[in-house]
Amino acid sequence: MEKEKEKTYTEMQSKFLVVLFGEAKGNLLAAKRLAGYAEATTVAEVISPLKEEILKQTTAYFAAHMPKAAMKIVSQLDQEAPNANVFKAADSILNRAGVTEKKDTGNDITLSMSGAKGGFFILPAKDVQVYEKIKLEETEE
Repeated sequence: MEKEKEKTYTEMQSKFLVVLFGEAKGNLLAAKRLAGYAEATTVAEVISPLKEEILKQTTAYFAAHMPKAAMKIVSQLDQEAPNANVFKAADSILNRAGVTEKKDTGNDITLSMSGAKGGFFILPAKDVQVYEKIKLEETEE
C-alpha cells in the first residue's frame, strides 16, 4: 500500500484550521478573520482546498467527545426524571462520530446505538397524590 501523501498548507490555511476548532468555536467567518484572510476573500475560497482536512478534524472532534456523550446517556438512566434533550444530543454526537449500527464485514466491526427499530419513552414522574386518590376511590366502590 502506498503511504498517503501528507498535504501541506499555507501559513494562513494552517492558522485557519487551528482557530476554527479553537478560538472561533467552529464559526467559519470568525476563523477566516482570525487567520488573517482579507475581507474580500470568501469563506468558500478558504474552505474549498481544506474540505478534507476540515472533515478529518471534525470527525476527530466528535470522536474525542464520544465518551462524554456515552456517559451522559448512561447517567440519564439513573435519573428520576431523565432529560430527553440530553439523550437526543448525546445520541446525535455518537451518530456523527460514526457509532452506527453494528455490522461485521470481516475485518471491520462498528457499534450501534441506533440499530433498533423501536425507541424508548421518557415519562414524567407520576403524581403520587393523584395515583393514591384514584386507588382510594377504586377501593371505596
